[in-house]
Amino acid sequence: MQILSDCHLRRTTAFMSSLFFSSNLPVREPSELHRQQKAFGANVRRERNLNGFTQARLAELADLTLRNVQRIEAGEMNALMTTVVRLRHALGCSADKLIPGA
Repeated sequence: MQILSDCHLRRTTAFMSSLFFSSNLPVREPSELHRQQKAFGANVRRERNLNGFTQARLAELADLTLRNVQRIEAGEMNALMTTVVRLRHALGCSADKLIPGA
């Protein structure tokens, strides 16, 4: 197994970063998955507000981290089914109120 020197590792990391964060990449429209994530997050936020919960309280009730609740509501995270079930129970609503198009 080859161990990379610090200098080589820094150059490789810089090169890889330039590939992923290049400003020359075309801008794409949001995918259907991203639109659904945003809609799911908006539904979670709506139900949380209807229940009068803070994000921290919802995180506590659903046994999630505050950051995960924030990311879900912002549409930045694709929630696992177990997370959807936890949120549904914590919010006291049916899954069709959370999942878009259900």
